[in-house]
Amino acid sequence: MLERKTQKFSNIVRLRNVTFQQILNDFFSDDELKGIIAAEWCGRTGLPPSMSLFINLAIDMIETLKYGSVYFKGENQSFANAFVKGLIKNGGNLVLGRKVEKILIERDKVCGIVLEDGTQLRSKYIVSNVDAKQTFFNLIGEEYLSEGFLKMLNNWKVSLSAFIVYLGVDIDLKNEEIKEGILWMSQYDIEKEYENMDNNFALDDLYISIPSNRDSQLAPLGKSCLKIEQLISYDYCNNWNECKEEMANKLIKAAEQIIPSLSNHIEVKEIATPLTLERYTLNSEGACFGWAKTIKQSGFYLLNQKIPIQNLYLAGHWTFPGHGIPTVAYSGIIAANEICSFVNF
Repeated sequence: MLERKTQKFSNIVRLRNVTFQQILNDFFSDDELKGIIAAEWCGRTGLPPSMSLFINLAIDMIETLKYGSVYFKGENQSFANAFVKGLIKNGGNLVLGRKVEKILIERDKVCGIVLEDGTQLRSKYIVSNVDAKQTFFNLIGEEYLSEGFLKMLNNWKVSLSAFIVYLGVDIDLKNEEIKEGILWMSQYDIEKEYENMDNNFALDDLYISIPSNRDSQLAPLGKSCLKIEQLISYDYCNNWNECKEEMANKLIKAAEQIIPSLSNHIEVKEIATPLTLERYTLNSEGACFGWAKTIKQSGFYLLNQKIPIQNLYLAGHWTFPGHGIPTVAYSGIIAANEICSFVNF
């Protein structure tokens, strides 16, 4: 039985520490072609090919190429709303607008939480799907963590953040060239682009998506909404409020190579900096992908759902198996199965 399992997953074992760059070099010789392939898939991890674990990208490639991409009607909020309906249907309660300040621990096991208004909610089991640094350093406290675990948390790096411009325009962008989204590139050296991330806003590549092209209810008739996005370092700008307008205009100007005269049709403009992402998600440094998905910070190296503190479980993109909506949802399934294995209903 063990031999059959080993044979079944032999490729995963063989490739467990192989980078995307190694695979690109094995199969392709043209540097521009490597850059085009890398830009699409490395944009989903925020890392260059030399730092990206191939297995992570291969899973994403297989799912996308085999089954295609899908979208939630009404955007991602509709997915969250479906979870809420399921929660309430099964007797749960949803509390919004009250931040959790502390996870309570008694006799080395969790026993509840404290909200920002001082309210205590007792529970035998707790699942945290927030930033791992928030969970361990702020909600739990270092005194409950081992020296080795603390060292790991302090040494691990978070992923890149993003700079995003949201636009409402007075033109209909439904056409065969643009469709739902497009990746625009001006150069093919993804490694060099990543090296310059902290001090260069060169607009070497950016992603344009048009949600109203896949859900017409998101914009009035004859108009469109779109998003222009570029991954960026949290520390790129010392004062985001001072530089965000200039950076947004650069993004819009770059997007005009795909959508001519875009700046003449803007009716609504909203800008999200890494500070915006940090404020709304509480992810450290506005990290888009949780931990930076390097070889030693991804796959089976990621934090498990079950951690050393009894009855505390993890879910979300800071834990196994990683970031992305389907993957994060699966992390919740793993956590639920772990809890249910100890509970008699």
